[in-house]
Amino acid sequence: NETASDTSNYFGTVLNVGLDKQTNGQDSAAQPGVLIPVGDPVTWTYKVSNNSNVAVNFSIADNPSVTISCPTTSLGIGAYTTCTASGTAAAGQYSNTATVTVTPPGGLSAFNVQDTSHYFGVTTGIDLEKHTQGQDADMPTGPLIKIGQPVEWDYFIKNTGNITLTNVTVKDDNGTPGDEGDDYIVCDGITLQPYLEQGYSVKCQDYSELAVEGQYVNIATVTGDPPEGFDQVSDTDPSH
Repeated sequence: NETASDTSNYFGTVLNVGLDKQTNGQDSAAQPGVLIPVGDPVTWTYKVSNNSNVAVNFSIADNPSVTISCPTTSLGIGAYTTCTASGTAAAGQYSNTATVTVTPPGGLSAFNVQDTSHYFGVTTGIDLEKHTQGQDADMPTGPLIKIGQPVEWDYFIKNTGNITLTNVTVKDDNGTPGDEGDDYIVCDGITLQPYLEQGYSVKCQDYSELAVEGQYVNIATVTGDPPEGFDQVSDTDPSH
């Protein structure tokens, strides 16, 4: 009797490659993402992990395009590498999607892995315009008013940045020459949306007194709080 045999082998391949993209060290998968002052540096990191049971090669690209640098584009079993890219924060909402194209061995089909990241480029600012009797009386003499007649001041505030301000407060020193008097809070603790979103200036409550003799001047001040990590904004406007 003659006996013949033939052995056949295969390797069951598990393909699993992970991509974790971060913006300035944060996993900003949802909008708005990390808040970054306009003009500040932005750093993206791309951690590519090979959780397969075979070694793989890969390439990586981002859309919108940035220049990505990787220490290696080949990963052994269980290995990972971190690629990096950098840019400068532009104003407003920004998002980009990284794509890793994985090439397995042995003629297996290539496949893609994606991860999206966001940031919001922040500008901050506030503007105050104070009117006396309906006039923008920045310089003396301002409107001429009969002594004892009512004087009305109007206060218009505008969020000139692109992010919401909270705790917006307008104070007026109500001073006369030689006598500063007490601050008067015109509006207090309001929330102010960006001007481009609301499309108009917000008018604080009116304030009125009776006209006194001679040249009168007072200075109003507005302050507002951007999100945590950004400096308080302020503006002043005199009136006569």
